[in-house]
Amino acid sequence: MDEPRPKLQPVHLSVIGLLGAVAGALLIAGTITWLAVTWLSPGAEGRLGFMAGTFASVIAGFASVVPLILGAHFGAMGVVGGYFAGSFVRAILAIGICLAAIRWRDCPPVPTLLTMVVHYLAVLTAESIIVGRALLNRPL
Repeated sequence: MDEPRPKLQPVHLSVIGLLGAVAGALLIAGTITWLAVTWLSPGAEGRLGFMAGTFASVIAGFASVVPLILGAHFGAMGVVGGYFAGSFVRAILAIGICLAAIRWRDCPPVPTLLTMVVHYLAVLTAESIIVGRALLNRPL
């Protein structure tokens, strides 16, 4: 006889909390990166690369929230899948926008990619903390 399948319990992720964590991570990483880029590459070239990398990272960072929220509706495995899908979306968008800026807008590659990597890691850390807390506080 077949046993009934257990009902999926969604993981409760706060959309506002997740968006706030991503925005905070981008702001903190942006400040640190701004100081590093202007110190390593002073002048208009460094600022142009910083702006391009920040633009790409902001778009990619907030776009990565969508798969995470969608996955949370499908329980713990869904939120883990959404986390990895969000990381993939963030990487593809950020790298693609940065490479387009380098290719067609003549942005300097080093400050642009340096900015993008720092922002990527900051958003990854923020999302990891939020997802980890949500899974830890999840009722069994």
